Amino acid sequence: MKKIITLFLSIAVYTSIANATIYYVDPVDGLSTNNGLAWNTAKKTVSEAFTLASANAGVDDIYVKGGTILFTQAWSVGNSKENYYGSFIGNETSPADRPLVDVDGNGIVEGWEFQNPTILRFETNTNALTLPNQDIQFDGFTITHIGSSTTAHLRAVTLVPGSLALNC
Repeated sequence: MKKIITLFLSIAVYTSIANATIYYVDPVDGLSTNNGLAWNTAKKTVSEAFTLASANAGVDDIYVKGGTILFTQAWSVGNSKENYYGSFIGNETSPADRPLVDVDGNGIVEGWEFQNPTILRFETNTNALTLPNQDIQFDGFTITHIGSSTTAHLRAVTLVPGSLALNC
């Protein structure tokens, strides 16, 4: 019985990996009409890549090229099953390929010091970013938030409790 259960679990894991797709976003040179399946056919916005990924059966990755992306309203990733990786130059094939530099000048190159950072700039008077209670990766982003709140309880990032990996 244990062998049968192990077999089914192995098939389920293989199927989910086989269905995974990488979608590419280039906020400067990407086009909305592109298919998003390579850097040279990258989508223009994260939301366009998310639309493609949400229609796919697997857990997909969304790679976002470095630069500043302006949001004038809150972004709630929702019940996403996608992983988000920022700070790409635009020729890498995995998040491990993103080049690092000593940004803070302390003589140590740390895992968050990307050569080509992706900055999510929120200009809104609400919470800027809400991440779901799921096993997602949200890695390689710098988040800035300009706004005000009459309640004085403004938070830039809302993390819903759970198993979320946040590396900004």
